[in-house]
Amino acid sequence: MSYLNQYYAILGLTSNASPIEVKKAYRDLAKMWHPDRFHNDPNKQQQAEEKFKQILEAYEVLKDHEPGKPFISVSSGIKTKKTDPNFCYKNGVILAENEEYEEAIEEFSQAIRIDPNHIKAYQYRGFILSKLGYEHRAEADLKKAQELKLQNIHQSSSYNTQSNNNSSTAQKTYTNSTRSKYKSASNWQLHCQLKGHFSPISSVAISPDGKFLASSSKDNKIKLWNLDTKEEINLLIKHKESVNCLKFSPKDNILISASEDKTIIAWDLNNSQSSILGNWKSGHTQAVLSLDISNNGKFLVSGSADKTTKIWSLNYPDEPYTLTEYKSEVSLVAISPNGECFVAGGRDQDLIIRSLDSGKKINRIPVSSGILSIVFSPNNKVLVTGGYDRMIRLWDISSQQEMGKLEGHLDRVSSLIFSPDGKTLISGSWDHTIKLWDFDTLKLIDTIEGDQNAILSVAISPNGKTIISGSSDPSINIWKS
Repeated sequence: MSYLNQYYAILGLTSNASPIEVKKAYRDLAKMWHPDRFHNDPNKQQQAEEKFKQILEAYEVLKDHEPGKPFISVSSGIKTKKTDPNFCYKNGVILAENEEYEEAIEEFSQAIRIDPNHIKAYQYRGFILSKLGYEHRAEADLKKAQELKLQNIHQSSSYNTQSNNNSSTAQKTYTNSTRSKYKSASNWQLHCQLKGHFSPISSVAISPDGKFLASSSKDNKIKLWNLDTKEEINLLIKHKESVNCLKFSPKDNILISASEDKTIIAWDLNNSQSSILGNWKSGHTQAVLSLDISNNGKFLVSGSADKTTKIWSLNYPDEPYTLTEYKSEVSLVAISPNGECFVAGGRDQDLIIRSLDSGKKINRIPVSSGILSIVFSPNNKVLVTGGYDRMIRLWDISSQQEMGKLEGHLDRVSSLIFSPDGKTLISGSWDHTIKLWDFDTLKLIDTIEGDQNAILSVAISPNGKTIISGSSDPSINIWKS
């Protein structure tokens, strides 16, 4: 058993330590010796890598061992999986979805150590690092992912060029014709790209008059852009942590923002003034993750990591109405177009629909998997959700039954909006695409491709001719029909 004692010693434990103590020691040491902490010092980073390998090996051996019982060696099957980068990546995704972020980072890092070109591992690790506030490390990961993508595109292009050089003239003509047809297949083309943020774009919103674009990011900043000139015209700095979402008030030149710093800020863009809703006294006690404004501009609903929603009056400085009964953080809220009700949820197995006027519970819709995006249909009868399972699902609000699903995305559906005329459902995804669906026939009518990164937020102009997408690299793309 002396070799076991060596593993216990690596973790700083005695041989009678329990699995719980082993796990805690592993977590503490893994954070202390994680190679990413020493990215500015190559020598220390190399030392940390060796130490981290020892810590990881000790944990793998001891994590299921009960003191005083015979030791059962780790099977070769598990060892094989641990050398599979995709296995580590999938483990990381599961841990991240369960908010075990440090463990998820370890799995993504292991995937990268096995496969230094694992784009998705760099990308997902970058998202989590940004969420945890490690902006420099997050930026480095997202930049690396982008470089690998560009490298792959270059290699693919070189291969196609070489292949074409070896083929006949007729074959070249056919290939070029096919490519041209593919490029012009979508009715939407990339008009321009806005850059200025240094972290993933969490939200984009277009003003009711279509003149301005607001963008928020994990860098704590909100930028205001002139959509005619494509120039940045204002920088709004008041939030102390990441800005999670933005909404323009439908009737006034007011922008509302919600942040990890627990605050909701109303920005009066006419007078360059801002005010904090609740001003800490009656605000949320944890990060504000979601918000929506009623079409008449009178009410705002917010959802928070404190497992509550609040109904705010935007016309009168009343105390908000706080609603509980949620089992986990409320990452999604949406108000119906007619302003009669709102829905809230996120990681819960249920979406709760309540009266906007009284907060009274109206319905509860069971959902089978975690959702990332939600929107009411223009006729107020259907709730549309986008989830981790890559599906877009339609729910009958009155019967609480699933009416159908739209399949086509290859990764989670992060954003859902309707076109101004209500005829087209627009979805953005981590698969780098935006899809447009005919809401009457539920058929796919267009796919916008060209973004090289996960799409996190989508907005459409009041005239329906411009789509804005915010992505993880971070950049803002403007698409024109």
